[in-house]
Amino acid sequence: MSAGPETMRYLIQTWGCQMNTHDSEKLSGILEELGYAPAESVPQADVLLLNTCSVREKAEEKVFSHLGALRRLKEQRPGMIIGLCGCVAQQEGEGIFRRSGLVDFVLGPRAIASLPSILEEVQTHRNRPMDLGRRDDSIRFDGARARRAPGTKAFVTIVEGCNKACTYCIVPTTRGREISKPAGAILRESAALAEQGYREIELLGQNVNAYRDGDVRLDGLLRMLQHIEGIRRLRFTTSHPAHLSIDIM
Repeated sequence: MSAGPETMRYLIQTWGCQMNTHDSEKLSGILEELGYAPAESVPQADVLLLNTCSVREKAEEKVFSHLGALRRLKEQRPGMIIGLCGCVAQQEGEGIFRRSGLVDFVLGPRAIASLPSILEEVQTHRNRPMDLGRRDDSIRFDGARARRAPGTKAFVTIVEGCNKACTYCIVPTTRGREISKPAGAILRESAALAEQGYREIELLGQNVNAYRDGDVRLDGLLRMLQHIEGIRRLRFTTSHPAHLSIDIM
């Protein structure tokens, strides 16, 4: 698929947590590698991605209400591609197509790396594809180059998913079971960010203090990260009290 920044523009609208914000950075990076440039407004966008949250029902309904508000623009620009991503995509799947005829494709958070092939299928075949990812671990931490927000703080995902079964929480359904990113990969990514001028690293996970790579737990990972030159502050979110240890405290 050939696309140039002078002709193809994208915009991503993000709801929800820091993980979604970082996922949007990854989606932006993929699109810019394909030759897209950021749009300044929704009407300018050739590709509009809605990166959604389903933790609260109100947030989910807000997405579909927003889609309704896009109807007139979609009628005026039928070639505009609208993709629904994130946790609502993972939860609702094909039901999204039945609920809204405006959505051109559905992409779950476990399938971010397949965005190029999804776009090609929409543009070439005018299909309405869906990819929610596989249940195995192979596509987690896909290493897509993120287009990070300017500043001194950068997100680094270290855990995806959650093994808890809290009755009020949809995360295990939308993000899957816990899988930890290898410590070596985290250290390399963080060192590269320090070289780019980032001074604060925020470690992300739905259950971040459940992190484990072999014998390395979160406290050990933090000790490793503190030795990276240039990193002045480390944060982590979101933690679970069941995994809080004296070593962290």
